[in-house]
Amino acid sequence: MKKPLISQFSGRIKKMRIISGFACYGGRLLAYDETEQRITINDRGQVWLTRYDRAPNPFYPDQMYSKQYFRLSPESTNRIIDAGTEFFCQYKYQSMRDSQKWCAYLENTEGKLFYTEGTRTYEYPLDTRNLTDAIREELGIQDLLLVGNDTWDEENWEDPVPCWYESASFEEVFQQAEIGLDSDHDRRVELLRALEYHYWDYEGPDVEKIKRIQRLMHRYVLTLESERAVKEDKNSFTWEELAEDEE
Repeated sequence: MKKPLISQFSGRIKKMRIISGFACYGGRLLAYDETEQRITINDRGQVWLTRYDRAPNPFYPDQMYSKQYFRLSPESTNRIIDAGTEFFCQYKYQSMRDSQKWCAYLENTEGKLFYTEGTRTYEYPLDTRNLTDAIREELGIQDLLLVGNDTWDEENWEDPVPCWYESASFEEVFQQAEIGLDSDHDRRVELLRALEYHYWDYEGPDVEKIKRIQRLMHRYVLTLESERAVKEDKNSFTWEELAEDEE
């Protein structure tokens, strides 16, 4: 589908669909890393949320791993619609290279359609917290990306705890992976990610080493793909009832 032209929103929101991504230049996504969130909210309090992650096979498209449906109270709905209307009426298109992207499809109460997009960056010219906080709090989901990052708190920032395989040698990871194919699902996901981490970082000339890790990664991919399932959480009404409104 051809991307629509960017347009300045006006009026009051009837329906909004926000698509936010994790990918950016220089970032590395391993198997099962979340890649995209899509959320649709309308003024009747209906919410569709789908989440995608990177497939076990890096050459396959991203896969939906979760879909949730909510019905909000009139008070919660008005808070989100008001915050969305305020934000998008003021928002002026901007884009930055090497940053995570978002885009929004909007419809106002007069039936007019709008499209805009931007980047998730700490140095944002417009405060995104009213809209971001409203959606997160009313849905009770704090890890939604939406249209902007949280305020940068340099004083209280803590570096994420590194994974064990980041400091392990290739041989250590390979030995554990060789005997880990019969482990539980979560352990096999962890070992596939460990193999990928060392595979993408390896820059040496040892062709046989590359082939060894490719063969073992392929075995993990086959077992994990056969177990793939979408987590579905239905709340108060069925997908068939929602399908009439979801695009």
